[in-house]
Amino acid sequence: MSSDIPVKILFLRADPSNTARLRLGQESRAIKDCLEKATEYVTYQLEQLESVRVSDLTKVIFRIKPRIIHFSGHGTNNGELCLENEVGEVQYVTPEALAAMFKLFAQQIYCVVLNTCYSEVQANAIAQHIPFVIGMNDQIGDRAAIAFTTGFYKALAANCSIEEAYEFGCVEIQLYGIREHLKPVLYTKNKVNANMSFEETCSFIIGSPITHPRYFFGRQRELKRLFDLLKRRPLQNAAIVGKRRIGKTSLLHYLKNITSTPSEHLRPGQKNDWLPHPKNYRWVFVDFQDARMRSQEMLIKHILKHLGIQVPTSCDLEIFMEQVSDNLCNPTVILLDEIGVGLQRCPELDDEFWESLRSLATNQTGGNLAFILATHESPIELAHSTGHSSPFFNIFGYTATLGALTEAEAQELIASARISFPKEDVEWIFQQSQCLPLLLQILCRERLFSLEDGNANDWREEGLRQIQQFRYLLEDK
Repeated sequence: MSSDIPVKILFLRADPSNTARLRLGQESRAIKDCLEKATEYVTYQLEQLESVRVSDLTKVIFRIKPRIIHFSGHGTNNGELCLENEVGEVQYVTPEALAAMFKLFAQQIYCVVLNTCYSEVQANAIAQHIPFVIGMNDQIGDRAAIAFTTGFYKALAANCSIEEAYEFGCVEIQLYGIREHLKPVLYTKNKVNANMSFEETCSFIIGSPITHPRYFFGRQRELKRLFDLLKRRPLQNAAIVGKRRIGKTSLLHYLKNITSTPSEHLRPGQKNDWLPHPKNYRWVFVDFQDARMRSQEMLIKHILKHLGIQVPTSCDLEIFMEQVSDNLCNPTVILLDEIGVGLQRCPELDDEFWESLRSLATNQTGGNLAFILATHESPIELAHSTGHSSPFFNIFGYTATLGALTEAEAQELIASARISFPKEDVEWIFQQSQCLPLLLQILCRERLFSLEDGNANDWREEGLRQIQQFRYLLEDK
């Protein structure tokens, strides 16, 4: 953003009289102080408006022509922004209305900062039109909000990028010892647009786990049971068991992402109301194929970071237990992928470590903690085969054994193709794949490519060749 022309920042404040008082004046001073220390490479011009009303929004943007808009005030857990009406009380503005307004200023505004509670929904909507938008994924306290603002504008004044300034804002919260550094969320227009474009063109995913819920099909029976285990306290533990490449990792990603993915990014009518209060939940994904997770200290720091709990510089198992026991208040699910790798290759993850995790889940967190692990065999068999004791591995009261999809689920996957398949091809795909997800994906991909190329020859032969290495999935089916 370097320029000889000052970058205009518009700071909008609203603190309706019928809401809790905020320290907006201190936040304003923090921005001003930071910008006065700007480097010679970039200068900023700060403009401010207090007690903002709906009628003020477009008027002040037309007049100031800012590149950055920073709003500070209140937000609701429905994603609404709280402005003021004619008598100084709350006037709610929906995310859809904000997104529609910013769409009209898309050529002018470069960044929007929504330093308000529950503003992630607004940020996601606005980011369809504005390059960079920052929102908060939960309630955020005054101290954390001011700390983020301070770190963010200190970095901008030092000629950092928006992405770098966002990171400095989050770090500033940590430096003050405030446990809210994971609440700011950065959305970018390129990522939103890239996702939308990808969703329009991608039908079948092969070779890597499915991480976006839009592309996940089937497993409805297993999903209902798993979410039922997590709906009420105490949360209960579960194991997902199946052969390699049967879809265990994809299922873990779906559990983590489905309830936080906006409906407009899902398939029409796709179910996402699995939990009664999804925003209250915290999810931590651990991949034991990641070499960093094979160190006990790195693993427990990873868990603390994603729980939004302060991460000590030096963190051993005892400190980890104290931090989680004292600070875990929300329902939390830790997803352990490829746990067999962890047991076989990570000597630091010994019986004491696993028994401590069991203690957290059963005795230390008031029923707020559950584990869901993915494995090729039952948890107790896995413990025995790797020489571990069984106390942690016998707390898994439900096992979801993954096999083929139902024919209706397989049909839904096939119907997601951009081009409809002839009925006889669908029947052949069912027969050859036996409705196993990976084989379905491969055969559907080959048929789709042949239809797109206008060449119907040899696609079945190529499909059979491509699934040959995965025929072990058909054994004992």
